[in-house]
Amino acid sequence: MKEMQKEMNDMSPEDKKMMDSMGIKMPSIKDIPKATDKQLADAYENENRIVPKRDPNGQNSSCLLKGTNEHTPFYMKKIFLLSLLCAFVTVANAQKKLTPITQSALTGIGLPNGSKQDSRILSVAAAATLLEMESDKTGTKVQNTEVLILPPASLNRFNKDSLVKRLVIRNWKIIATESANYLWAQKDKRFVIVYFLMNPKESSLYFAEASSTPNFNTQVENTTGKPPAATPVIQQPIQPVQNTNKAIESIDGKQQSNTNTPITTSGSLINYVWKSHQNRKDAMGNYAGYSTNSYQFYSNGTYKFSTTTFQNYAPKYYMVYEDGTYQIDGSKITLKPVTSKFEVRQKEKTDPVLKSGNLVLESVQYSFEYTTIYDRQRLILAPTTSSETKRDGEFNFYSGGAMTKSYLYDAEEKPVTQINNNQNTQLPTLSSGSYSFSTTNFDDGWVSTVQEDWIQVTKGNIKVLIHYPNKNADAYNSVLMDGLKNAWNILVAPKYSSASNFEFKPISSWQSIEFAEGDAVEKTTGTSVHIVLFKMNYSNGSGKYLEFITPDKKTFEQEFGPYHETSYGWEKVEGMANYNKFAVAATDLTGKWTNNFSGTQQYANAYTGASAGMDTHSSNQNFEFGPQNTYKWDLSVASGFVGNIKFQNVKSSGQFSMPNNWQINFSDLEGKPKTYNAFFSCIKGFRILMLEDAGYPTGYTGYGKVE
Repeated sequence: MKEMQKEMNDMSPEDKKMMDSMGIKMPSIKDIPKATDKQLADAYENENRIVPKRDPNGQNSSCLLKGTNEHTPFYMKKIFLLSLLCAFVTVANAQKKLTPITQSALTGIGLPNGSKQDSRILSVAAAATLLEMESDKTGTKVQNTEVLILPPASLNRFNKDSLVKRLVIRNWKIIATESANYLWAQKDKRFVIVYFLMNPKESSLYFAEASSTPNFNTQVENTTGKPPAATPVIQQPIQPVQNTNKAIESIDGKQQSNTNTPITTSGSLINYVWKSHQNRKDAMGNYAGYSTNSYQFYSNGTYKFSTTTFQNYAPKYYMVYEDGTYQIDGSKITLKPVTSKFEVRQKEKTDPVLKSGNLVLESVQYSFEYTTIYDRQRLILAPTTSSETKRDGEFNFYSGGAMTKSYLYDAEEKPVTQINNNQNTQLPTLSSGSYSFSTTNFDDGWVSTVQEDWIQVTKGNIKVLIHYPNKNADAYNSVLMDGLKNAWNILVAPKYSSASNFEFKPISSWQSIEFAEGDAVEKTTGTSVHIVLFKMNYSNGSGKYLEFITPDKKTFEQEFGPYHETSYGWEKVEGMANYNKFAVAATDLTGKWTNNFSGTQQYANAYTGASAGMDTHSSNQNFEFGPQNTYKWDLSVASGFVGNIKFQNVKSSGQFSMPNNWQINFSDLEGKPKTYNAFFSCIKGFRILMLEDAGYPTGYTGYGKVE
């Protein structure tokens, strides 16, 4: 204790400021209960014990410290953190490992110019302990901690609002906490805890990945004197593949497995975008850049591959784009590229191309397997030649502590179903307005057709109706069963007679599921059918009622799987909502389209229902398409916490063209040409133009036509 007090007294103002930036106030030794070093170590060790270890005198060792109002393990963690930081002060000068960085390896977000990563062992350990003090409230530990030092907001205007925006752009869902300096980010089955604090000279940004799914509904003993946390929006993890391999993230970002358990072959290549990220180091072991590889496989036997490599010196970006075909033979997959091109850019990925050209085509056969590591699905590709490929780069997968001759790719966002652009039948539409396409033939055999009250999707003897939003059927009902029966009576019952074998089986969850099924006779055809009504109530309100019509129950279960009482594993059923998708012709665009989006996320106290703060984001983005393929574009944004809202406005104009019915090229958006992926989605009486920046495919935005 005396040594600890001496270290604190000897701290420089800069060191004390660093501790303050991490949320740790300088305590007094007088406030710490008397205890020996051994007692402190034993107390910290017992934090993870379910039953405290007994000492020879029969006393619980966790009860050695008296006279504190705080829960002992939580308090001991504060002491541990303090000790760690004091040790940090004495050895910091011996560990100069602050390296420039432009992108967070853990979250993928871009960072302001001048950002640095602090990879010093004690810095990372201290940050991990700080983050774990917050993650303990949700019953989880942290791993893969990333410590980032950012320039002050006065130089780059990077604040918490900027951080949230960049996370959202990368498809992370934001989960509020009771502390203004913390938040949770969630993507698919991954949860990352975030700590952010702005100071006049620099900002501190820490990320760490949760080692297990956080339980945000767990009521932890409150020792802070603050109100309970606000109710967050979280996602239930998808049931993992039957494999329990775990991985340990090595210092250089490569994955390694701590077990030699055989990896099962299951899953589907076409269900995900597969990505791999590796940091680069120079001969001295310092950070030198990174590379990111991405595969996307399609159901028609084609694939796309891309690489982005960043280095610290200019030209900084080297990018590769490859298209080709693949063939699977058992556990082997052969990739045959058709085109492979490279581009070199000076300082930013959006800068003009300095140099480009074609690359030598490299056909490679791999063995491939799937596994689940940290509850996340991964793809392992092992070249049958046991040699590294030009396409994938250096091997990056460890197993049993040793490097394997294989590559590890992570399952990322699920791509939209690829559409055959040459199989669109032109038919008169039933909705108001005049559009060129009302039928879409998808590569996987499904055919979508616009109808007056729904989109009809058919394949063989199966028919699925994607119901348009219906105010009465979609009305909120606090009783899940009552809401399901109401929707059935409005959307389903009027079309059938002679009903029998009905079951209403909703599933309560944070994203509840409405499920009902039965047998009936179609009034229009007199045919006996089996009916299923399904809706996933997404947290953002985007769920749609889907009506499945099959000859019998067996046919439905063979195609979509049987009913089960869990809230996950419904991907094939809920995925049918993605078939509300129709091609776009240039003549369809004439006029003004606006997203006119406004959304407010209101947080309420989990225990009292009282308001716990509001964060607002509103934007108005407009595309106006005129004669001779001209357009005008403008964007106005207002965002931030209420009382501190900021406004921005940008605009462009130029010429547009359409290389196909699913993409639009703009000559100038924000000072550079851009290509957008595009399709129409239908609601009753209208069409929504869905656009996504093809260069940064982070999700579609909908635009409605202004009359």
